[in-house]
Amino acid sequence: MAFAAARAGDTNAGQDALLGANAHIQRDMPYVLASLGLSTRDGLPRKGDFDQVQRVLDRAYTPAVADIAAQYDPLLALADGRWNPVGRLGAHELLVLWRQNAWHYARRLAAARDAQEWQTAARAVEANAAVWGRLLAAAQVPRYRQVRDACCHGKQASAAGGETGWPVRTVPAELLVGPRAGGRLSMRARPIPPRRLSPGGPGGLDVEQRRKDP
Repeated sequence: MAFAAARAGDTNAGQDALLGANAHIQRDMPYVLASLGLSTRDGLPRKGDFDQVQRVLDRAYTPAVADIAAQYDPLLALADGRWNPVGRLGAHELLVLWRQNAWHYARRLAAARDAQEWQTAARAVEANAAVWGRLLAAAQVPRYRQVRDACCHGKQASAAGGETGWPVRTVPAELLVGPRAGGRLSMRARPIPPRRLSPGGPGGLDVEQRRKDP
């Protein structure tokens, strides 16, 4: 849903950022948290550590919004700028709420006693994230994609000309083909133990990235 809106929709950069955050936090994170375990080996809850991360995110929020506005969409500076505490509070508190939702759904996944209960919890995760995704992508301004494309093209042109703008960086060849010449990356699905959770449920498939020789 987030990728589709980014590729072909008329969403603004704030919507794209929130759509991506929704997919990461409300859809993916519950599975990750449940897989890692909500308590340490000594039985101590990890919720305190989880909440501590929020402090880091709180400090990063305003600079992140400013960077998105500067590099991708000037509209964001008007809709969610530092001078607009109402707008900033709304988006910020949305992210806080989503992280707490992720912990809640992770508890449901971790508490599942069998595959049927796990699937019920997983459907709740998927449904919640999907509802938020549709809500975030619903409001679109016709042809706003053209405005954003023009802005990004201007940034790229400035960077290519050595002026201010987003720097153009090449991807190191070893990241594309692996450290050895001729190597290539592929995706292989392999069974995983039931205690590790994935969207497929206990005993589902985990995706492993590995390099194969030609």
